[in-house]
Amino acid sequence: MNYLNDAIIQLNWLNWRDFEDKVNPVACALMSKMEVNKGERTKVKLTSLNSLTELDVNSAKKRLLSAFIDTYLELSQQEQVEFEQRLAELEPTQKEKIVELTTSWMIDGERRLLSKQLNYRFGELSPQETVQIASLSGEQLEQLAQDFLDFKSREELSGWLGRIVPNQA
Repeated sequence: MNYLNDAIIQLNWLNWRDFEDKVNPVACALMSKMEVNKGERTKVKLTSLNSLTELDVNSAKKRLLSAFIDTYLELSQQEQVEFEQRLAELEPTQKEKIVELTTSWMIDGERRLLSKQLNYRFGELSPQETVQIASLSGEQLEQLAQDFLDFKSREELSGWLGRIVPNQA
């Protein structure tokens, strides 16, 4: 007997509301793939992310689950405005947790992309440069992404990193 064939679950047949009170990482993520009425999409996303902030899992797993939710419950521009309005209505500490969760995985992605671009342009980054880039804030990453377009040499990159992250230069 092959249990894999017997264990098919049609997520789009399940109603997300049956899982909104479950403090479970799988439920948090998979709500985004369940039956969701068009008018509830922003509520489902906010509920999923809110539940995710309450989970007792490490931050890397939370970022992964947040990225899954964002990928499979991509909001239109109008829905994004509604999502931000709903987010603004939350208690400030809960709002901050959700914003931190959704921006942290984006910053990680920006950091990886920028590192690949720098490797392509200047050759493999040194361990020191990798550590320096890993320590940059989101704003500093954005600045480096702009500034490196004007760099003519590896030395300019090293100088920039040395000025921004002097303790590790």
